[in-house]
Amino acid sequence: VDCAQARCGDGFVRSGSEQCDDGNTVNGDGCENCQYVAIPMRAPEQFSSIDTVDGLVIYGVGRSWKVYRSLDGGATWAKVYTPPVGLSSNQGFVRVSPANPAVVFVSDGWDESGNQGRDLIVTQDGFVSATYKSIPNASHLRDYPILSLANPNDVYLLARESGASYRSADAATTLTPLTTNPWTDYVSMAGSYIHPLNPEMFWLVNGSANALFEGSNGGQVRTNINARVTAALA
Repeated sequence: VDCAQARCGDGFVRSGSEQCDDGNTVNGDGCENCQYVAIPMRAPEQFSSIDTVDGLVIYGVGRSWKVYRSLDGGATWAKVYTPPVGLSSNQGFVRVSPANPAVVFVSDGWDESGNQGRDLIVTQDGFVSATYKSIPNASHLRDYPILSLANPNDVYLLARESGASYRSADAATTLTPLTTNPWTDYVSMAGSYIHPLNPEMFWLVNGSANALFEGSNGGQVRTNINARVTAALA
């Protein structure tokens, strides 16, 4: 067996001295001199939100509701969607499906055309094509769609002010209203977490009221669980 001393650039990671080894041929790719380095993001415009599944393919939505995609961890960007003529949102919220990164939802926080944040963009092929939808009776459809970890077409759409919140099993093609305990008072969602094994259950963090809500029975039941969490931590 031929043995050679490990060196940076040989394609093998030496434990204890190297974090990565991609051949060491290009700087700025996240692995320099066999050590991980941060890759600076160069956004083409001010983004209101970004999302990614793997850290390399990143989607960002600008204040003009244009959608951009990066395939190299944010180093370069390409515009993949421009909203229909006459529609321009100053706040968009993008969510990439963890089950299928080609499925992307972009919801509208506030629509300057007068629709008051009831619009949704859906793509199932990484913006080769995309569908624009106006969600009925919704107002401030924000902050993020809540997506199942297993089924890319299973999505919750919670409207902040109108109470017209929905669940869809087919990527928002058809909508089932969440009529019990409408989701109207969570105001500003600081985070959403769906159960990894049970998509009928999810949790929301209310950033404005410092409250934690639990959604069960497919979002039909809403419970403030602040007291339960406080008791568990006591």
